[in-house]
Amino acid sequence: MFSVEQKRMIADKIQKIIRETNHPELPEGEISFHIHIDGAESWSWADIKNNGMVSNPDVNPWNEKQAISSSHLDEQKRLEKLVDDFAREMKVKLSHQLNIKNFHGWSDVRWFNECGEKLLKKAIQLVHEQDFDQAIDLANYTMFYKYLAEELTK
Repeated sequence: MFSVEQKRMIADKIQKIIRETNHPELPEGEISFHIHIDGAESWSWADIKNNGMVSNPDVNPWNEKQAISSSHLDEQKRLEKLVDDFAREMKVKLSHQLNIKNFHGWSDVRWFNECGEKLLKKAIQLVHEQDFDQAIDLANYTMFYKYLAEELTK
């Protein structure tokens, strides 16, 4: 049901989850286990053992082929993580620039709303100072942040 690589990844995660229990009866080294997974059909199943028990894994060409398409999902997840990390970094920088304090743990919606409010106040101040070009730019950013906050609540 799974490729060799997927079975190894699953086994690593199971090993980690079991180890995190810190149960006093667990061995010091690798934890031995064997799980059986039933698929949707009677012919679809997988046996997964800890990686130390499998020195010469059986290879099923069908399962290996299926894993290739799932590797594209892995790449997509990796790219999404990079975007999330970049967004988080930008959130920190902009929060410092706008003097937004203690924003960690806020939802993205709350953060975008707070940025929008701060930018709108600054835009209004610029209108009073008759710096209309910069006020318009900030107003556009304000609308952008409001739009993002609304999109995140959908």
